[in-house]
Amino acid sequence: MTFPKFVLVLFALIIFSCSSENDTGSYSEPKISISPEMAMMEDIRISDPPTSLGNEDKKIQRNANISIEVKNLDESIEKLNEIILLFNAEIISSNKGGIDFGQPYANIRIRVLSNNLDSAINEFKKLSTKIISENVYTNDVTEEFIDTEARLKIMKSTEDKFNSLLLKSETVEEIIQVEKELMRIRGDIESLEGRLKYLSKTTDTSEINLNLNEQIPITGESWKINDSFTSALQNLSSFAKWLADFIINIIVFIPAILVISLIIIFSRKFIRNRKK
Repeated sequence: MTFPKFVLVLFALIIFSCSSENDTGSYSEPKISISPEMAMMEDIRISDPPTSLGNEDKKIQRNANISIEVKNLDESIEKLNEIILLFNAEIISSNKGGIDFGQPYANIRIRVLSNNLDSAINEFKKLSTKIISENVYTNDVTEEFIDTEARLKIMKSTEDKFNSLLLKSETVEEIIQVEKELMRIRGDIESLEGRLKYLSKTTDTSEINLNLNEQIPITGESWKINDSFTSALQNLSSFAKWLADFIINIIVFIPAILVISLIIIFSRKFIRNRKK
């Protein structure tokens, strides 16, 4: 059998091996009729991948959304940072606002080990005067993890076969053909490894989207005696400025008012004298 035909046969077997997943997520050898040339390559077939993980190896993504009300936002954030250090967690992103609208708030996104998710949530809730909402949601990615891991095993085994084939290549054309397939296979392997890394990271750690809202006082706004004195002084200063502006305007306009008044009086007298 010529080398190009040998490569085509090997490539066909790779495709058939990668498409062997059935509807239930388990794997089996594809039942296909093969040519005599393919039968010669039967020894390179890949063994069946594992079909399930034990309960302890389940891949579950767990994340949470929590919205709470706190008495003082700044003090609560300080305590929150202490809790984050306690659980060896990290802040992914955060933003603050609402001061100009009378209700300061903060949105903080936190990453914590999945094993510490429930404990961290309980500590965060202790900061609150009121729990507005709480939602813990999960996503089972076990099947995807098994599928990706199995396909990665197949691709790595296929890469080994092509590496062995490369050593047996004799012509430049044969070497180019094999190296081209090796580059494609290496790209698929890196993609699958990246996906496995992502799935492992998102199941080993959890994200908490924490929303903090400062409590609104019963009076509608917080009251402080210093603020009242400051506000009173500002009002007094504004009144004094307005009164000074009013007096200055009167002084400036008095001559003009007198002149206009005299003109009106003399005009009326002149009109009366003419009528007589």
